[in-house]
Amino acid sequence: MAILAWTLGLPTVATAMAIAWVHWATRARGPMETRESVAQHEKFKAALANRRP
Repeated sequence: MAILAWTLGLPTVATAMAIAWVHWATRARGPMETRESVAQHEKFKAALANRRP
């Protein structure tokens, strides 16, 4: 019975997770103001520059 879980269950769950991730990653995002987008990018760059090992 365990072999059925490995051969049917695991690939089915992995495929469902992959489909869900692709659906989430490619979702439509609303338009963003240019200034907001640039400000967020600058904030992101500043956060990366301030990282300490």
